[in-house]
Amino acid sequence: MLFANAGFYELGRFGDVTEEHFDGIFDTNVRGLLFTVQKALPLLSAGAPVILTGSIASLFIVGKGPTKS
Repeated sequence: MLFANAGFYELGRFGDVTEEHFDGIFDTNVRGLLFTVQKALPLLSAGAPVILTGSIASLFIVGKGPTKS
């Protein structure tokens, strides 16, 4: 079994998001999970479960988060 979790969130206004900010969040939340699973696959038996989780922060607007203008 492989369990991988990623969740990174940084407060900021939508109009202030830079490419570097976006890349940092994407690298942690997407790229990190993808390459974790890729590296672990040879170690897993056939049919082994792979469970991926992430932060629920993307579902809510918290303060002046990146989805609130």
